[in-house]
Amino acid sequence: MVLLGGLMLADRASDGVISAAFQRDSSDARDAAETGVTRIVGELNRPQNCGLLAKKN
Repeated sequence: MVLLGGLMLADRASDGVISAAFQRDSSDARDAAETGVTRIVGELNRPQNCGLLAKKN
C-alpha cells in the first residue's frame, strides 16, 4: 500500500514537471509570434512599403 502511494505521488509530481515544461514552451512560442507580428506590422507601416498593404477601391 505504501509503495502504491509512493508511485502515485511520483506520478503526480512528474505530471507537474511536464505541465510546466509545456507551459514554458507555449509561452516562448507566443512571445516569438508576437515579436514576428510586431516586426511585420512595423515594416508594412514604413512609407516606402505602403503599396504592399491591401487597399479596398
